[in-house]
Amino acid sequence: MKLKMTIVILTIAILCSGCGVLNNVPGQEEAATENQDSPSNVADQESMPEVNAEEVLTEFYQLLNDGKYDQAAILYGGSYEMLQGYNPDLDNEDYAGLLKAGCELNGLMCLEVLKVLSTQTSDGYEFSFEIELANPDGSQFVLGPCCGATEEEMPPQSSFVVRVVCQEDVPCLVIDLPPYVP
Repeated sequence: MKLKMTIVILTIAILCSGCGVLNNVPGQEEAATENQDSPSNVADQESMPEVNAEEVLTEFYQLLNDGKYDQAAILYGGSYEMLQGYNPDLDNEDYAGLLKAGCELNGLMCLEVLKVLSTQTSDGYEFSFEIELANPDGSQFVLGPCCGATEEEMPPQSSFVVRVVCQEDVPCLVIDLPPYVP
């Protein structure tokens, strides 16, 4: 029974990390005390920010791909400066509008994540994900040479690094915009 309670608590923690709902779960202190030295529990706690960061990353790209720019803007914590420069007629504070213009007019490749190839962390709360993106037909997106360059001068790129920052009591946020194709 205690094992089931621990599994339920961990599942809720993953689904609800940072939302404060777990403060009054009956038996939480007891289960946490019993399992705090368990190696698998320590590994679960250490990987939770990475799991949350990866979920936010894939959700952000999915929302952009689906045209849900209001929701995507909530998950983005990076600079809008480039999009503001490309779209001077838009309100600088209209983040959803800027993302929409970036995806639909300015050449951002707002595609779904095909695969996460690797993850690196610098301090346990900032993650760099190397990802591949999917074309609408499901094939891998490859960014080819640009602006008259040859493949030797500008080799095709099929993986991209995207940073996600997670802080305690604050949701994870994507820091980098999708790849740009001029």
